[in-house]
Amino acid sequence: MPPSPSLKTAHRPITNPTHSHKYLTLPLIPLEDFLTLYPQHATPETTEDEVMIARIKHEHEEREQLEQARQELLKKKQALIAENKKRKEDLAALDADLEKFIEAAEPIQRTFEREY
Repeated sequence: MPPSPSLKTAHRPITNPTHSHKYLTLPLIPLEDFLTLYPQHATPETTEDEVMIARIKHEHEEREQLEQARQELLKKKQALIAENKKRKEDLAALDADLEKFIEAAEPIQRTFEREY
């Protein structure tokens, strides 16, 4: 049995155009960064396929976390929109009440403006 190829040799990208696969176009974390984060995959025994599967799983987990964060932010946004709408309604009602107050205060103001 020939010795297993070195890590750099084992993880060369596949460049054969007759074997282009969909997974090769995925925007994955760079191999060096992945191996830094997950050194357990940086062994000579780890095959290129195993590393690619691990990178795809990593990407999937990252996307799930981002989607969850996006959903939480969307909920916060909806809550803030509802709160802003309520405050606008309160301010509109306050404006109407203030107009009524000013109209009701006019007789009192006229009384204070009289000269004695």
